[in-house]
Amino acid sequence: MTGNHGLNGPQALAFTLNLNRMQEDYALAILHRVQVHVGDAAQRLS
Repeated sequence: MTGNHGLNGPQALAFTLNLNRMQEDYALAILHRVQVHVGDAAQRLS
């Protein structure tokens, strides 16, 4: 791995942090959807 796609240190760090935040938001959205889905299923079963 030579060079990180032409980004220098600070830019690369900001890009990585931004990517992590996006992944976090995405994971939380999926988790929320799963919880809602499971909640609906539980109500149907009870």
